[in-house]
Amino acid sequence: LGEYLKVLVNRDAWVFSLMYMVTFGGYIGLTTFLPTLFYSQYGIAKENVGQYAAVIIVMASVLRILGGAFADRIGGVRMLLVLCVVIVGVTVTAATIPESVLVMVGILIVCFSAMGAGNGAVFQLVPLRFRTTTAVASSLVGEMGGLAGAFLPSVMGVGKELAGSYAPGFISGAVLSATVLVVLLAVMRQWTTTWVGAGGRALLEDAGRVRQEGLV
Repeated sequence: LGEYLKVLVNRDAWVFSLMYMVTFGGYIGLTTFLPTLFYSQYGIAKENVGQYAAVIIVMASVLRILGGAFADRIGGVRMLLVLCVVIVGVTVTAATIPESVLVMVGILIVCFSAMGAGNGAVFQLVPLRFRTTTAVASSLVGEMGGLAGAFLPSVMGVGKELAGSYAPGFISGAVLSATVLVVLLAVMRQWTTTWVGAGGRALLEDAGRVRQEGLV
């Protein structure tokens, strides 16, 4: 039990949690807020909102699977670095609140795709770091990501009320993503010289164990 509880105070577990707050928490938060955004900002009828939101949300689900597969090949750390840069860029762009709803849909598709791929990349790394306590670590990371889903809609609402725009909400997402990028840059050298290979790829012994146990 003591070994399991140590995960709760492990620095890396909380770094993963912070990453998942952006990728999964951001996905959940934006998903719940899309109907309000399209209705309030662009005047889309409530019965038609689903036509705009569906394709955006589906992209995140599809890219989650592909994100994990690509992370296995190129490394989760390397992939998360790229995805964080993409998320920062698209959320800042979304903060300009483009006049065209189709432009906003395109921006959000890229944003959701990056978040979905990020989800897969995070969970490519978690079992490599916590080999014997994967379930506990995964539960913690998943819980924190889910809780973070309430952050973005709240900031969106407050920003609209105080500033008359949804821009502050998108900027807050960009700031959080930039924070994750800085944290990842700070820990990646230590990670890639101890428990994971270059770029976040599994070490040779981990890859051999996976093949031996028939997990792929």
